[in-house]
Amino acid sequence: KLTGNELAGWLQPTGVKADVSLQTLFGFPAAKRVLKARMELSPGNFAFAQFPDFIFHNRLPVAEEDDESEAGQKVNLGEQTTDETGAAQFDLALERFDKSCFQISLLIEGFEADGGRSVRSGKNFLVAALPYVIGYKPDTKLDYLGKDTVANVRFMAVGPDLKPFAPKDLMARLIQIKHVSVLTKQESGSYAYVSTQRESMVSEARFALPVEGGDYVLPTNAAGDFRLELRDTENNVVCATPFTVVGKGDLERSMERDAELGIKLARGTWNSGEPLEASLSATYTGAGLITIERERVLGWQWFKAGTTASVQHITVPNDMEGSAYVNASFVRALDSKEIFTSPLSYAVDHFVANPDKRRIEVKIDAPEKVKPGEVMKIGFQAAKPCRIVVYAVDAGIHQISDYKLPDPLAHLNRKRALEVETEQLMDLILPEFSLIAQHKAFGGDTDKPLRLNLNPFKRRNEPPVVFWSGLIAAGPERREVSYTVPDYFAGKLNVMAVAVADDAVGRAETSSIVRGPLVLTPNVPFFAAPGDEFVASLTVANNLEGAEANAPISIVAQVTPHLAVIESPKGAVNVAAGKEDTVRFRVRVKNELGGAEISFKAEAAGQVVLRRATLSVRPVAPYLTHVQSGYFRENTHEVKITREMFPQYRKLHANVSALPLGLARGLESYLQEYPYGCSEQITSRAVSRLLLAKEADFGFDAAESARQLDAAFALLRSRQHANGGFGYWDSDANAGMDYLCDTVPHGSA
Repeated sequence: KLTGNELAGWLQPTGVKADVSLQTLFGFPAAKRVLKARMELSPGNFAFAQFPDFIFHNRLPVAEEDDESEAGQKVNLGEQTTDETGAAQFDLALERFDKSCFQISLLIEGFEADGGRSVRSGKNFLVAALPYVIGYKPDTKLDYLGKDTVANVRFMAVGPDLKPFAPKDLMARLIQIKHVSVLTKQESGSYAYVSTQRESMVSEARFALPVEGGDYVLPTNAAGDFRLELRDTENNVVCATPFTVVGKGDLERSMERDAELGIKLARGTWNSGEPLEASLSATYTGAGLITIERERVLGWQWFKAGTTASVQHITVPNDMEGSAYVNASFVRALDSKEIFTSPLSYAVDHFVANPDKRRIEVKIDAPEKVKPGEVMKIGFQAAKPCRIVVYAVDAGIHQISDYKLPDPLAHLNRKRALEVETEQLMDLILPEFSLIAQHKAFGGDTDKPLRLNLNPFKRRNEPPVVFWSGLIAAGPERREVSYTVPDYFAGKLNVMAVAVADDAVGRAETSSIVRGPLVLTPNVPFFAAPGDEFVASLTVANNLEGAEANAPISIVAQVTPHLAVIESPKGAVNVAAGKEDTVRFRVRVKNELGGAEISFKAEAAGQVVLRRATLSVRPVAPYLTHVQSGYFRENTHEVKITREMFPQYRKLHANVSALPLGLARGLESYLQEYPYGCSEQITSRAVSRLLLAKEADFGFDAAESARQLDAAFALLRSRQHANGGFGYWDSDANAGMDYLCDTVPHGSA
């Protein structure tokens, strides 16, 4: 939490500190743990849950995310160590960030005892040197106000503590926004008409804003784009409310020569049979065609507009569902004076038809708490017969991947390609000659992993905590699925469900806490070599309840033949209820290679908890191919092995030949075991097998040689470019070199 008012809407950039409380996943204080903190700055805006639907104005300069601005900076706050209660404090020193409004993301990372694993948490908060801000809450959508309709906006001012505030001597100024065509010189030196925004003040009057807030009735007697501004005594804009009035009228909107048609839908979703309402704003008067399209034209309606702004309607077809588009084409009237614009303009907007028709209401329930190793009953039901999948995932995995519950209906109704092509000749219409004659001048002009490098002595990993029910039947009656929670898991489990029927989809989610009487957290190295010694630590958290909550805990460790425990804790361990402690074992690594395992067993008050930790026991040296060659004249000859080898994966081959060619047997073995798979190496390996496959001194199996050659040729063919060359690792035409593209065909000839 942050010092000062924890519930503040924003913080003044003076004397701000962060108080951190670190707990284990099962709710105990994490004492003597290292904390690291950093914060990241980004441009901020005002939005508060205590004032839903209010849009607050930020009058400070907007911070830009570039190299010369504080926005986008990542500030390292150093390290701290938690006390016995798991608490620590960081000084944020925010006084340096008082120029703009910043959204600060504070990230705290807490590390596990005797280990490098960590957990992270963050907090986002606003920093701004403002005494108050003003927000507005409209009673309807401001981007689509019908002409002569009633529209009210409620204003509210709040201070940094989010308490209502009454600013004095405010002025309300109404601004109208228009667009005019300006003849502008381009970079090429030619001239063209460019649409430019122009603002003009319509009215100005005093506005009293009391503590409880105040209402303002927006003027809707004229169509167009407007902005209502509240200004303080220093003429600063403390609140800006844009709104658009649609309807029949003259927007006085002039565009560049390639005319633009503006379209706005009253809402984004419509049901079959409803009259879809669209507001059109054009550069001239005229007539047009409005259609509903997707893979084909689904509906159409001709219309005529005597003003530049109009509202048109088209009925949504009865058999239509999902994503679709409204396409409006507008042709300039013959008597229109906008003769320097294209006679045809068009606009397209997206909407979704009947979205609720395919929605299924789904409910799931799960126990609030469950112990590791127990069977968790997950209940589910749907509003109609369907097929459902229920799944549960470790919340830690979701935190890393930022997973969100999928919304299949939104996915199915997403925007899709408009497959209708429109052919027209309307842009060739010439304007009325009498209108052209009135103008003296025309103005403007036209213008894959390498398996050979994997660890052969892999340790056994604990699989992620994930449950997947598969497709199962669901309906209005409650049913259950069972999932045995792994005994090694403790934490939060997210439970989700997605349902689908022939004509609808649905989703739901909940969560459960998995926590046993004792929570064991082991820390061992991921790998070790024969002869090594290391310390394996085990953090024990006491979650016992009742009279035996402080019972002593006996802990033992059992190991596989790969390891030997040479030092263990003496006697039982006393851990207070709700606390944790760490015990340590010294372990020696034997000469047995492979995946090793340490099994920890903790017992207290009749409760037994098991926890396993695994590691890989592997040699220090990498996998090597050693070739010794020579000659002899005596009847017997002894070749000594110059290095010690483990029995696992050891290969010993001896080859004797009357010809010097026999020396190549060792080199061929070296090529076969070479741990790289680029095209050049594959070719070298194939050429050696191809040339020596029939040599009696080598003793190659003909069928095995043919199989290896076929595999090499097939892989090389998959890496060949369209131009005949070869890539190093794939068929990317930019990934190869000339000598490689010359070597491969010679080796494959």
